[in-house]
Amino acid sequence: MNNSDYIKLLHKRSTGTISNEENEALNSWLSDNYDNKSLSTVWDNAGSYKKDFQPDVKKGLANVMSFIDEAETKKVKEPKVIQIKKRRFSPFAMAAALAVLIGVGAVITWYSTTAQNSSLVATTGIGETKELLLEDGTKVSLNENSYLSYAEGLTQSHRNVKLTGEAFFDVKPDTERPFVITTSRSTVTVLGTSFNVKAYKDQPFNEVTVKTGQVRFQQKNSSTYLNLTKDETAKFDFLKKEMKKVDNKGQNNISWHTQKLQFVDTPLAEALEAIEKSYDVQISDLPNQLSDCQLNANFDLQKQKISDVLPVIESILGITFSKTSEHVYSITGSGCK
Repeated sequence: MNNSDYIKLLHKRSTGTISNEENEALNSWLSDNYDNKSLSTVWDNAGSYKKDFQPDVKKGLANVMSFIDEAETKKVKEPKVIQIKKRRFSPFAMAAALAVLIGVGAVITWYSTTAQNSSLVATTGIGETKELLLEDGTKVSLNENSYLSYAEGLTQSHRNVKLTGEAFFDVKPDTERPFVITTSRSTVTVLGTSFNVKAYKDQPFNEVTVKTGQVRFQQKNSSTYLNLTKDETAKFDFLKKEMKKVDNKGQNNISWHTQKLQFVDTPLAEALEAIEKSYDVQISDLPNQLSDCQLNANFDLQKQKISDVLPVIESILGITFSKTSEHVYSITGSGCK
């Protein structure tokens, strides 16, 4: 099914005419990526309507597009997009299509509030990253499944942005106006530095890694904070209600931005986790006697494929990788070299 088919299923679910099979397919599609999840947000704010409702497609489309055009003129100037690795379908275009189908004013009200209170700067989907240049000169690398927004006045009285997902910031120094990133659970305050913030909604923690300068990492609505300097990482665990500095050996938690993997006396089990994530592969059956083998190696994600990386590790540690299926490898060996 294509996007329009799934949007029709949303309408069927709202009217109580959707089948169990269709409902399962719809739930799977909504959870597939960020763009689809955006529809769920729109739907939750769309209100209720009669089961026998039949949308006026032409009128609905005209109304929605008219409002979006008006809202766009009120938005602050969007940042320059330097690079987009993969283009995704806009969630707001999908929201407009949804509004046409369900024909309710609540969607327009939701869009109006969103556009006026916090102008949407950028979003990314699965496998997509964006390089942005904000109005104040700050450079932002937005990782996949993320969005960044800010209210009007970024370059006037304050520099506050909102983040959901993950981004690397290279903040232009300004001693008079600190740069503040707000997530659902924490805030990060800086004057001018470079650092990474991870704050995905489906993960029970926020994490900050500092590359240069100094950063204040603080629990939202709390006086609890940590000051971080170059090469330090801190994690705020929501479940444990604990904020602490964590080991940052190799800085592979920002490899998505640096496109480098660096292993310095790194346990093999930990190194393989980073490799799996970076190359989208699965390495299974790690023998217990190999998990603590220490790896010292550097890899360039842009220049080296997984077929280049694994032989290097084999030669360093004296182990063997075998490809068992597409994107899946097993590992054998009697011990470390």
